[in-house]
Amino acid sequence: MGLVLDRDGFPKAHEVFEGNRPDRTTVGAMLAALEERVGRTPGATVVVDRGMAFADTLQEIQARGYHYCVASRPGERTAHLDDFEEAEGWQEIVRQPSPTNPAQRKSRVWVKRKRVGDEVHILCKSDGREAKDRAIRRSTSSACWGISGSSRPAWPRGSSKPRGRSTRPSGA
Repeated sequence: MGLVLDRDGFPKAHEVFEGNRPDRTTVGAMLAALEERVGRTPGATVVVDRGMAFADTLQEIQARGYHYCVASRPGERTAHLDDFEEAEGWQEIVRQPSPTNPAQRKSRVWVKRKRVGDEVHILCKSDGREAKDRAIRRSTSSACWGISGSSRPAWPRGSSKPRGRSTRPSGA
């Protein structure tokens, strides 16, 4: 699905595309269809998911005069681990509860801007994400090292690891 929003976040147009295609093959058709409906607005930002985030598709977006925003793949976060640990440069984003639900609780979110080559990376962290990462590491650690807290793997050296268990930390 492609969606065009105005500066205030209101939908201007949308397009539903045929399914069962790799995401990265839909970018050109999506941009062409949406441009036909609402015109081309140089400098607009195209938001894509990770399935579309390949060098060729991002170059296609830029060649049309657009900026892009994409979430990184989990493995790409490791390149920024030191930046996440560094206390300087974080700015809290204040998220107001909905006026129709004043009791709503919003998690705290912080962002940090970092230039990497000619790209700007926006690093994000939140109370919810930190808790999730901690739970994933705890779960993975238990699966790898055994529930007993032993400093040895739960499977004998030289044998295959148990099926369905990861030996890599998740969410790192």
